[in-house]
Amino acid sequence: MSRVPLSDMTLGIEGGDLPLPMLRAMITAILNSADDRSAHQNVVDGIRVLIDCDRVSLVQSAVMGTALTLATSGTTGVDSKSHVSVALRQLASAMNLTMPSETLMQQFTASSGSMVALVIPVRPVRTESRNSESKPDYGMSIIAEWISERPSRESLRSIECSVPFLIDAWQSRTQRAPKSMKAVWWGRGVLLCAVAGFLWFAFSTAEMTIVVSGSLQPTVQRFVFSPADGFIDAVLVSDGQEVAAGDMVAKIQSPQIQLQLNQLDAEIGLVNQKRDGLNITLNQVKPTDEQAAVVGSRLAGEIEELEARRQSLIAQRGLIEREADRLELRSPLHGTVIAWEAGKYLDNRPVKRGDCLFRIASLEGLWQIDATVPDWESGYVSRAFAASEESLRVEAAIATSPQSRLPCKLNHVGNAMIEVDGQQHLALTISPDAKIEDPRVGTSVTISIPCGKFTRWYLWTRSVIDGIHRRFWI
Repeated sequence: MSRVPLSDMTLGIEGGDLPLPMLRAMITAILNSADDRSAHQNVVDGIRVLIDCDRVSLVQSAVMGTALTLATSGTTGVDSKSHVSVALRQLASAMNLTMPSETLMQQFTASSGSMVALVIPVRPVRTESRNSESKPDYGMSIIAEWISERPSRESLRSIECSVPFLIDAWQSRTQRAPKSMKAVWWGRGVLLCAVAGFLWFAFSTAEMTIVVSGSLQPTVQRFVFSPADGFIDAVLVSDGQEVAAGDMVAKIQSPQIQLQLNQLDAEIGLVNQKRDGLNITLNQVKPTDEQAAVVGSRLAGEIEELEARRQSLIAQRGLIEREADRLELRSPLHGTVIAWEAGKYLDNRPVKRGDCLFRIASLEGLWQIDATVPDWESGYVSRAFAASEESLRVEAAIATSPQSRLPCKLNHVGNAMIEVDGQQHLALTISPDAKIEDPRVGTSVTISIPCGKFTRWYLWTRSVIDGIHRRFWI
C-alpha cells in the first residue's frame, strides 16, 4: 500500500475533502493511549470513521494457529460467543501470518453477515529472540465490513491515503521490545541491594541525641527580696550599675512597721509616766509610819513591775527597729545590678513580703547554663549521666552565635521535677569549658545531649514506641 508523508498529503476525494485536523486528532489519540487496550480501540474507531464502514475489527493470528479479536468498532456488539467473533477467529486462524485468499474472505463475509468485507494487512510485530535474530511472533489484520451497502469510491480512496498513518501511529506505540532477562535480573539485583542496604542502615547503631533548651546565667548571683509588705520609697541603682557588697540599692516604706513603732512608743511613754508618778508617791511616804511602810512596799513592787514592762516594750521596739532597718535593701555581694528600667517599674510600686526586686550577679566570674528536659525524655538523660565516669560531655549553641558549637559538661541532674509552662521538667546544670565572649544574662542556648547508642529504626520510631508505652503502661 503506497502512501505519502502526512505533511505533504492532500486528501482530495471525489465528492469532498477529508478534514486533515480530524486525522491529526486521531493520530494524537492513538499515541496518547493509556494502555494497549485503549490503543487498539482508538485505531479501529479512527479507521471506521475515516472509511465510513459499519464495523472494523482488529484480529491477531498466532503462529500456533490460535486467534484473538483485539478490538471491534461498529454497529453490532461483539462478544466471545457471537457469530461475528467466531467468524473473525476462524479467519485469523486460517490466515496464520499470510494474506487471506478470496475464498476465505467470501466465507467470512457470508458467516459474519456482511455485504462486503476487506482485509487491511498489518506488518508483523517483531521481537528480539534469544539468538539475537528477528522473527515475526504474530500477524495482525484489520477487517473492514460494509453490512447494508457496498463501499463508495471515497471510502476506498480513504483506505489508501489515510489509514496507513493511523496504523503507523498505532504500531509506533505498540512495537516496544520486551525487556531482556538480563535487564530484568539487573533491576531485581538493584532492588535487592537497595532493600539490603536499607535494612543494614536501619539496624545499624547511632548516637541518640536529645536537644533541650536553656539559658545562660552567671554562676554567682543573688536576688534581693522585699522583707515586708509596703511600697518602694526610693530606687537608688539602675540596670547594669556595679555595686559593692553592703551598698544600699533601695528603700521600702512599711506603714505596718511604722504603726507598730508608734504604738510601742506610746506604751513606753505611759509606762514611764506611771513609774515616775509612783516614784514621787514613794518618796513622800514617811519611813516612821508603820502603815506608810506597807504602802511604800506595795508602791515599790508596782514600780518594779512597770520597769519590767518598760524593758519588755523597749526590747520589742528594738526588734521592730531591726526589721525597719531591713527595709533599707543592700547588695548581698559585689556585682552588677540586673533590673531592666528599675526606676521606671519599681519606684513607688506596692510590694509584698518575698517579692523579688533585683538580681545582682558577678558578670566577671564563671557562667553556667540552666536547662530543663521534659519528663518523658529525662530518663535517657539521667541514665546517660549516671553511666558517665565523669561529667557528661555535651555541646551547646548560643543564640547570639549559632554558627559555633561550645563544648560543655553536664554537671548536675536534678532529683525532683519542676513545673515549667504547666509540664513537668527535670533541671540540668551545664558548665561551658571555655570562656564565653560577651555573655548576656538569659541568652537562649540549645544543648545537644548524647544519650548512648541505639539502632536507627528505634531512633526513627522512638516517639511512637514511647507514646504507646505511656498510653498502655502508665
